[in-house]
Amino acid sequence: MKISKLPTNNISNPELKRFAKSGRDCFDFIYKNHLNKKQKILMPCYIGQTKKEGSGIFDPVRKNKLLFEFYQLEKNFQVDFSDLEYKARSGNFQAVLIIHYFGFFQIEMKKISSLCDKYNLILIEDFCHTLFPPLSKSYTSNFKIFSIHKTLNTKNGGYLTSNELDKLNSETTIDGSLIDLESLTIFMNTNLFRVKKKRVFNYNYYCSELKNLNDISIINNTLTKEEVPLNFPIIVKNNLREKLYFFLISEGVETCAMWYELAPEINKNKFPLSYKISNSILNLSTHHDVGKKEILYVVNKIK
Repeated sequence: MKISKLPTNNISNPELKRFAKSGRDCFDFIYKNHLNKKQKILMPCYIGQTKKEGSGIFDPVRKNKLLFEFYQLEKNFQVDFSDLEYKARSGNFQAVLIIHYFGFFQIEMKKISSLCDKYNLILIEDFCHTLFPPLSKSYTSNFKIFSIHKTLNTKNGGYLTSNELDKLNSETTIDGSLIDLESLTIFMNTNLFRVKKKRVFNYNYYCSELKNLNDISIINNTLTKEEVPLNFPIIVKNNLREKLYFFLISEGVETCAMWYELAPEINKNKFPLSYKISNSILNLSTHHDVGKKEILYVVNKIK
């Protein structure tokens, strides 16, 4: 027996990470290398875009000239499983994209995964709104995509994982899309446990302070143990969203509306709920630079 002083084999994580400049480039990699242009991908009916950044999810679909169809969502951004199932069994589909909006997990993932197995569909999960996927999950998916710069203060950065190593090969980066070294360093050195704790606290504090306002409804009143939100989304009623948005800006409070503009491919007559939400949603900051003092300031301005 010979025992060398240095190891010669590498032990890979079952879910290999492949880094890129952005989550958008991870989508592009999957669409270009693992999907067939002659078959459709099923996508949720709430996908936005901005004039400055385009659409991180949908631009790669356009770029790769993929066929697509949208499925319905419920008012809390959960998948309408009956519509998804109906479309999966009735069309020429090859993949399903699931978005965990704002870091809230889709609760029907076990059923969705089984559905994909039944119809031989590739299951792609979009975790770009959180860096904290569920650890205690009881289902499998083919690809998971993450965006680093949406959660941390980095120039760029995203990655995808797959539990099928041959899907990613042995490379650690995506060709032509290199994550900025400084961004990667920040990601590797960040105490993600503290980030998670702060974001969850801030979210729950917003909940307690905004729960009784007549002109606002909270999209998700309760986080699960593993959910870490990107921000605090609210629905502003009575056509007051624009007025509130610009008032908060004037008071030094930066917010966003995800998304105030939907991809035009989403038909307004088929998906009226998507447009109703798009016209009334406002997302308040929960990041780890925000504390009780800042949240109370925001809440008082809203009131």
